[in-house]
Amino acid sequence: ELPYYRRPADRRRERFWSDGTYKKLKRWADTVMQRITAEGALSAADFGPSKLVDWSWGPTPAYRAALEMLANSGLLFLARREGSIRWFDLAERLVPRNVLERRVSEEEQIEHTFLARHRDLGLASANGVWVQNDWPLKRKELVTRLTARGALDEIEIEGLDGVWRIPGAERFALEAAVRATTGTRTAVADPNAVALLSPLDPLIHDRKRLEALYNFHYRWEIYTPERKREYGPYTLPIHAGDRFVGRIQLRRDKGEKRGTGAALVIDGLWWERGAKPRNHLDGLTRAIRAHQRLLGLSAGRMPREIAERSDGKGLFNKLKRSDLADRRAAVAIDHPEDPAGKPKSEPAR
Repeated sequence: ELPYYRRPADRRRERFWSDGTYKKLKRWADTVMQRITAEGALSAADFGPSKLVDWSWGPTPAYRAALEMLANSGLLFLARREGSIRWFDLAERLVPRNVLERRVSEEEQIEHTFLARHRDLGLASANGVWVQNDWPLKRKELVTRLTARGALDEIEIEGLDGVWRIPGAERFALEAAVRATTGTRTAVADPNAVALLSPLDPLIHDRKRLEALYNFHYRWEIYTPERKREYGPYTLPIHAGDRFVGRIQLRRDKGEKRGTGAALVIDGLWWERGAKPRNHLDGLTRAIRAHQRLLGLSAGRMPREIAERSDGKGLFNKLKRSDLADRRAAVAIDHPEDPAGKPKSEPAR
């Protein structure tokens, strides 16, 4: 796959060299390349402290910025990662020579990327796949090329407007789905097969498809001013069985101000119209506990205003019972006088 994704690194390298970024970081970049060449994979911590420079999201130690610049330019590759610590090494130590030396045209790379994004989504709306502004090939030409050779299929869906697209190689999956839903017998989805989806999950990435197929409206509100948010900055959709039943706002609290230790806090829980919370609480409990394990947390809390609702009380009790299987785990209820600043929870609906 690497030969098909050289263009982004090539473009970034051209920009870093032309806009003065490389010149600004050259002193540290030279040291980074010399040491990695001699010593092997290294992380930013291996270079010790350095002055802060303007980089990416804000002031960053110069050695870390130099490492990221060289990696984003394709001159270094990620060797391994442990948590937030990344080690970088020379590309020739990590990738076979025949792969490094292979070159494909810019147009082939763009076609490959466009088709890969369709594969990620499976079924995409007409404009559901992102086309970058700097691509020399635009959407219409890409679709024409790929459909002409059968790499991409355009279809219509009864009851839905517009044209939809699927990768040609995955048409069999669409045909299988049609067969599975034709006739008198269809599979019944388990309402307790619950998953908490990230805002960029492929299932919800195409917002038009999400609303057309699931009647679920979702917006990632992390960049929305707080006063304009409907839910919370990082609300996760709740997928249960074969539908979206609600959304939940979770937050990791380090517990330093409270002196209570780190915990996963449920700041908000909202149900879609027509959803029956009691049918999903077992699955939601498992999904929350899985999220805690992912973050390395054992404790959890929810505000009293949620815990006093019927759905919140049911969830709280199930989380408490699940504590018996893990003696490190614990869930507690926040008191109303707890520090402000958390997103308010809306009542179940």
